Amino acid sequence: MIGKIIKGKSFQGCLSYVMGKTGAAVIGMNMDGKDPYSLANEFSLSWQLRPKLSYKVCHVILSLSPEEHLNNATWQTAIAQYLKEMGFTNNQYVAVKHTDKENHEHIHLVTSRVRMDGSVVSDSWDWTRSQDVIR
Repeated sequence: MIGKIIKGKSFQGCLSYVMGKTGAAVIGMNMDGKDPYSLANEFSLSWQLRPKLSYKVCHVILSLSPEEHLNNATWQTAIAQYLKEMGFTNNQYVAVKHTDKENHEHIHLVTSRVRMDGSVVSDSWDWTRSQDVIR
């Protein structure tokens, strides 16, 4: 498995891309929204706790090698472990599985860097920490 982390400013833009792809399926979340607009509004609850934080969005892509495949239950376990070990312990998130490309199964995790208690998940050395978690 390989991972890529992108930090951004717009939940709606990220969610529109992730959920708008052909073959996209939400396989996990801790939110109530059903579409990018309602989810972005819901994400605003956390980022309002830290309005001066520039990069509120953490977009993680976890990709399998072409010969690998995970069922949704196994993905959900992997997602929960990844979020916990990366420090996203009280954060809003949405996990979307993409199957738009043959032999390229991957998921997109869209999460707020702001925890619901107002603290922020550090992005210091996040790529290195992510690689350690994945391994």
